Amino acid sequence: MTKYRYSRKDRRKLSIKTKEIKSQFPKESKPSKKLFNPDPMIIMARDYLKSSQAYKHLRYGNVWPKEGILHLEVSKSLIDRALKFTNSFIILCKLRGHDLIIRKEKLS
Repeated sequence: MTKYRYSRKDRRKLSIKTKEIKSQFPKESKPSKKLFNPDPMIIMARDYLKSSQAYKHLRYGNVWPKEGILHLEVSKSLIDRALKFTNSFIILCKLRGHDLIIRKEKLS
C-alpha cells in the first residue's frame, strides 16, 4: 500500500474542507449504524456482493463486483460496513451537487 505524504498546507486545506462539509451537512456527514434509505447504486452493489455470484470473483479473500456495478473490493466480513460508508459518501457528493456515474466499459 502506498502512503502519501501531504504538505502542511494540503493537510490544512483538507481540514478546512472537512469542517465545512460537517457544518453544512451535520446529519449526513456521519455514517449511520444501519443502511437507511440507500442509493440505488448501493442497492445493486449490496445485492450482488451478498449473492452467490460474487463468490465467483473472489480474489485474495476479497469480493469484488462485475462490470456495471459500483466497484467495492472488500472482504466478506466487512461488506455491510463498506456499504454504509460508501452510501454516506454518495449522499454527501449528491448533496454538494456532484454526479456519480458508473461506466460499464473499462477505462484504459
